[in-house]
Amino acid sequence: MRKEFILVEDGAPEETKLRDYVLLYKAVKYEHTYDPGNNFVVVKNKRKDNIAGVFDYTELYVYLKMHHPNLL
Repeated sequence: MRKEFILVEDGAPEETKLRDYVLLYKAVKYEHTYDPGNNFVVVKNKRKDNIAGVFDYTELYVYLKMHHPNLL
């Protein structure tokens, strides 16, 4: 199963800095894939074909629920 996330936000929770989610901003440049086997969202740079970042799904879900409930 694959899910894609597009995140646009000016703020972030106190425990997470905005720069932690910068890779999620550029959907044109990065591919966002949910891996249910390890419960992570993997961010891949499309042009370079390499992994640019990995996010814990639960933490990302809490962030989206707080700031973007319409995306859930």
